[in-house]
Order: sequence, then C-alpha cells, then structure tokens
Amino acid sequence: MRQDTALCWLRRDLRLQDHAALHYALSTHARVLCVFVFDDEILTPLARADRRVEFIWHALAQLKAELNRHGSDVLVVRGEKVARSK
Repeated sequence: MRQDTALCWLRRDLRLQDHAALHYALSTHARVLCVFVFDDEILTPLARADRRVEFIWHALAQLKAELNRHGSDVLVVRGEKVARSK
C-alpha cells in the first residue's frame, strides 16, 4: 500500500538521477517533499563569498528547475541541525 507523503532530505547528493532515497520515496509514496538545509554550523565560519556554497546554490537552482518541470519543488532553508538522541 502506498503511503501518502514522504520527506526526502537532500544532503550531499543533489542529483535526481540515480538517487536511491528519492527513488524509494517516489516508489512508495503518493507525494514526495524534497528539502535541503544549509547548516548554520557549517556556514557560520565560512567567508561570505565561499565558492563551495556558490556551487551548492547553483546545483540547487538546477535541481529546483528540474523538479519544477515535473510539477514538484525543493524547499531550501537555513538553520541548525537537530542532534539525534542515542
């Protein structure tokens, strides 16, 4: 039975092709919400114009455009990661 909605947290792999977690979410859920989080812990010490961050922004823009062509989207936010309890 297909579940209603899945969240696909895009972390390092910003490709749609050959993305195992996204493929699984799409095959088992009627709707998939994609999200990318810019982690403040990583961003804060970086220079304002960091080439790595620019690269990620461009990759996200391409990903967003491709998802939009398929009637979907990616939510891009900035914040602190949540610590996992052991």
